[in-house]
Amino acid sequence: TSGPTEQTCSPGGLWSDQGKGTTCVDTQAPVFSNCPSDRTVYTERRETATTASWPLPTATDNSGDPPTVSRVEGKGPGATFAEGIHAIKYTAVDSAGRHTDCSFKITVNVVYCSTLNAPAGGKITCDENDRRYGTSCQFHCNQGYQLIGNN
Repeated sequence: TSGPTEQTCSPGGLWSDQGKGTTCVDTQAPVFSNCPSDRTVYTERRETATTASWPLPTATDNSGDPPTVSRVEGKGPGATFAEGIHAIKYTAVDSAGRHTDCSFKITVNVVYCSTLNAPAGGKITCDENDRRYGTSCQFHCNQGYQLIGNN
C-alpha cells in the first residue's frame, strides 16, 4: 500500500490524514502458465537443419488483466533451426511494469555414423562425402583385388 493504512473518524467529523489517499501497489510479477521445457529435435536424412514447434507461452497476472507476452530472444515456433543449441526467451509484463521470463532451449541434433575405413587394396566413395544419416557409401577394389561381401 501507499498512503495511510488506517484512518480514524475525529470528533469534528473528519478523517485523520485527510486528503491523503491510500493506494494498493501491485508487487507481484505475472506468472507463466505453460512455459515450454527444453526440447531436442533431430534432422531428417541428409539434412543439417530442421523445424521446431512449441505452444506459445501464456501468462496470468494477479490484477486480472492479461499481461503482454513477447518473444525477446531466439526464433519463433515453426522456424528452421541449424544443428546446435538455440536459446528461446519470452517475457510477460503486467500493467504495473512487473515482468517475468520464460526461457528454454531447442537442441537440434544431426545423426552421424562413425567414420568408415577403406578396405586394404580398395577405396570408399560416399554420395554426400559425409557421415550424416542417410548418406550411402560404396566400397571399391583396386585392379587385381576382388570385393568379397554383400550389400
